[in-house]
Amino acid sequence: MTETTDDRSMAEIKDGGPAFPRLSELTTHDAGASHTIWFSAESIGGMSLRDWFAGKALASGQADGDGPDAVADLCYLLADAMLKARERVTPQPAPEPTHAD
Repeated sequence: MTETTDDRSMAEIKDGGPAFPRLSELTTHDAGASHTIWFSAESIGGMSLRDWFAGKALASGQADGDGPDAVADLCYLLADAMLKARERVTPQPAPEPTHAD
């Protein structure tokens, strides 16, 4: 039996954070001086990376099933697999530039 998103609590689902994170600005004033601090605003909301991956799976045409619920479940299973793959794959460091003599 295929596990669907209904089989897990939402607390167990890692959504990968925001699909399109934004930087937010916070300006503080200290003794007459103004300081601007930039921070990632992950809690603002919007589409999660998991949702983005599921949408891309749907658009690829690879998610085939009997009815919209089956297709949606498969898209999210594919999205979950992509999130897991991101954790497994370690980025390789960029090669050192070579200098021609």
